[in-house]
Amino acid sequence: MDEIFYGPWDVRVLTKDAWFSQQIVITGSDASDGAYPGTPGGGPGPVSGARWTLHAEWNDNAGSGWQRSALRRSAAYTLADGLTVTIGIDDNQEALRDYDYDDVVIVARSLDPAHTPLHPVAPPLDFTVPEKVWWRYWKRANRDPEDPYRGYPPKDDPQDPNDPDQPRDPKDPKDPKDPREPADPKDPRTPRDPWQPREPLDPKPPKEPREPREPRMPPG
Repeated sequence: MDEIFYGPWDVRVLTKDAWFSQQIVITGSDASDGAYPGTPGGGPGPVSGARWTLHAEWNDNAGSGWQRSALRRSAAYTLADGLTVTIGIDDNQEALRDYDYDDVVIVARSLDPAHTPLHPVAPPLDFTVPEKVWWRYWKRANRDPEDPYRGYPPKDDPQDPNDPDQPRDPKDPKDPKDPREPADPKDPRTPRDPWQPREPLDPKPPKEPREPREPRMPPG
């Protein structure tokens, strides 16, 4: 099976995990036709042409000669490398193949300027919070920085009954040992229950009727 390429590409062998000898064959290119050993770091390098093909072959060095290998192709695009095509090769006879496609791995990177990102590429912003900041935060919250969520929240009550900053449920009976006060629904700091309808705005008071004025008579 041949893989078809258009335009300039850089073809390299990434890895090899096979006992048999391997080679890559290029045909139809401008000046890179031929067979190249399938060893890591090898390969034809830059290959150009309007339309050229690539296929792989294997040889068990025991009389099989060079035979075609099965190929599997995938493509990706990254800011660092642009458009790349990864080709996995599976050698041996069709009935004896393991279909792992890792006997030889070839990486082809497009050299077309339209497929190449502008360089240098600025690294993306890193919004990761440093570990020491988290450590100080959990220490300030009286939590164990190694396991800050251990035992929290309590299984029985999602609220911490010892936290005086949390308002007490007004439906609960008053506990003399509980320093919290019941939540005041009129307090703007108390969160509104989303299931309760909003109270209508107070209507404006009606205007007081004015006393009728006496008509003015024109001077006579």
